[in-house]
Amino acid sequence: MRLITLTLVALPCLSLALHAQTTNTTKATIRPLSLEESVRLALEHNLTIRIARHDARIVRFTLEGSYSYYDPVLAADAAYTYNTTELTQQFQTGNIVFPGENTSDSASTAIQGATPWGMRYDVGADVAFLTRDPPYNRSYDVDVGFIITQPLLKGFWTDPGRTQIQINKKQVKISDYTLALQIMGTIHDVEQAYFNLIAAQDGVKVQEKAVELAVRLLSENKKRVEVGTMAPLEEKQAESQAATTRADLIEALSTLGTAELVLKNLITDRYEQWFSLRLQPTERLMAIREDFNLQASWLEGLTLRPDFNRAREEVERQGLEVRLAKNAVYPTLDLVGSYGRAGIDREFNGAWRDVRDDNLPRYSYGLQFSLPLGNRGARYSLRAAKERMTQLEDTLRSVHQTVIVEIDNAIGVARSAFERVGATRAAREYAEAALGAEEKKYENGRSTSFNVLRLQRDLTQARSDEIAALADYNKALSDLYYREGTTLQKNRVVIK
Repeated sequence: MRLITLTLVALPCLSLALHAQTTNTTKATIRPLSLEESVRLALEHNLTIRIARHDARIVRFTLEGSYSYYDPVLAADAAYTYNTTELTQQFQTGNIVFPGENTSDSASTAIQGATPWGMRYDVGADVAFLTRDPPYNRSYDVDVGFIITQPLLKGFWTDPGRTQIQINKKQVKISDYTLALQIMGTIHDVEQAYFNLIAAQDGVKVQEKAVELAVRLLSENKKRVEVGTMAPLEEKQAESQAATTRADLIEALSTLGTAELVLKNLITDRYEQWFSLRLQPTERLMAIREDFNLQASWLEGLTLRPDFNRAREEVERQGLEVRLAKNAVYPTLDLVGSYGRAGIDREFNGAWRDVRDDNLPRYSYGLQFSLPLGNRGARYSLRAAKERMTQLEDTLRSVHQTVIVEIDNAIGVARSAFERVGATRAAREYAEAALGAEEKKYENGRSTSFNVLRLQRDLTQARSDEIAALADYNKALSDLYYREGTTLQKNRVVIK
């Protein structure tokens, strides 16, 4: 009897002791937490989202860097040369070249670059000071001008530099959709974890009530055994029930601790600061009827789902690759032109005067053509790019089908979960009424302890089933919003 008495005293204190144990601290601090605050904390501190934001920024930096294709390049050089000559006569002109020493001081500068329509330019100036001794002779040579090259076939519509800019623009959109998908997924995980936490806390309460019922019946049976109106076997049955409910309570508390850990991991990047806190959800599980519209949900999914939009952007990005590969198949046909002014004089001012007054103009224009014979590399690269395009188009169709199938399934699960809430609520009410009636019969000696124990188990299971149904319905709605792509809108989240 002493063991039974100790058990009766220990069971009411079990919940508090085990609850404190789950925090691994001597004193737990309650932290009230709403679902909205949980989402906000996740957006601010979730490490997975933070990593995804870094990826998006890197892609944007890469895009900005690719515009360097249009940045002009300043080129400059300076040189000094020296050589000697012997007495010779030029064969073509008959001019005599006297022996002597020749020197040259030269400098040149140019600005080179490309334009958005594929033209390349080179604007520059050259200055040289030439001396010859003996006989003493010197001159300044000055040349100022520009050269332009405009592709007419290959390189006219696009080229690697311009294509890379367009690809990087698409990559920015793809990274934005990837980030949105990650944020949506994290919010979805937070919602699921939050509802699991509420269900776990309610589950602990259910098991605490089960322990209370078992202890109360054990106490009553103990009294009846002592007065000889009940067989010891029925007392043992009640002890077994009390032990079982205690084990179930321990398991429920363990489930609660895991649920808290999962949610903490999602909403903070400093777990050690939240380690000793006990989360207390400020919201309850409710079953609010939703009007499901499959066609409208499909439209939202195919409009808002980041993974579908990302797949579409990848198809468009590959279209740029196909265009570049097609460009490489064409032969090169470039229009080339140049214009310049030259000046030569023994004095620099005289040479510059020639340039200024356009005394020695020069210009040229023409066409340059080249055709790789065979050109197999470009042709097979084009075929590979087109094949990749077809592959991505099939991937887009696959994602399209996945979206509509997932939404159809999510709506079905949500409808079933809502119906199950009503059924489990009714089952719980019937179980409460049945246990109440059986307890009255037991008090009047018209029932047995075995029947009461059975109905207690039924009531505990019915309460657990109702909590599970409520949690499943709320999680099903969260999952439906995720499949529709409306998670951000439902939580009023704007990605910046």
